[in-house]
Amino acid sequence: MKYLLVALLLLTGNNCRADYWTRKADFPGGVTLTNSIDYAFTIGNTAFLGGYLDTAGLGNDLYQYDAQNDTWIKKANTPLFSNQGLIAFYADSFAFVYSNANAGRLMRYNINNDTWTDMMPLKRTGFGNWPYFVFNKKAYLLTLNANFYIYDFLSDSWDSVANTCIPNYGGYSFI
Repeated sequence: MKYLLVALLLLTGNNCRADYWTRKADFPGGVTLTNSIDYAFTIGNTAFLGGYLDTAGLGNDLYQYDAQNDTWIKKANTPLFSNQGLIAFYADSFAFVYSNANAGRLMRYNINNDTWTDMMPLKRTGFGNWPYFVFNKKAYLLTLNANFYIYDFLSDSWDSVANTCIPNYGGYSFI
C-alpha cells in the first residue's frame, strides 16, 4: 500500500523534499466542482482531456496538455458528447473514444492531423462507466449486463465473449 501511495505522489507532481505542490496552467475548458472531465488519455508524454460537462450544457471539447510549455491546446471537438458513458484508450498510434449511448459509437482520433473517424459501433445499451483494458491491439470491455466484448483494432471488429456472470454496476480501470 505504501508503494502505491509513493507512486501516486510521484505521478501527481508533489515535491516531497520541499513539501509543496507546483501549480500548473489552469484547464481552459471551464471545469468546476459541479462538472467534470468525461474522458482522458495519453499519447507518449502528452495528456488529452475532453468531453466535460460545461456551464452551457453537454461538452464535446478536446484539449491537449503540453507539459514542457505548461500550456493547453484546443483540439478538434469529438462528435460524441459528455454524459454518455464515454471511455477512452490509446492503441495502434490512435486514441479511441467509445460512447455506450448513440448506438455504441466508437471514434478514432488521429493526433497527427487532429481528425476523428467513425469506427465499427458496438450496439449495446446501458449507461455507465464500463471497466476496460487494452492488450495486444485489442480492447476488452465489460458491460453493465455482464457481457464481455473484444474490439480488434486491426480488423475494426467486435467479438462477443460468453457472459461473465459478474454484474457490473459501473467502474473504472487503468493499465
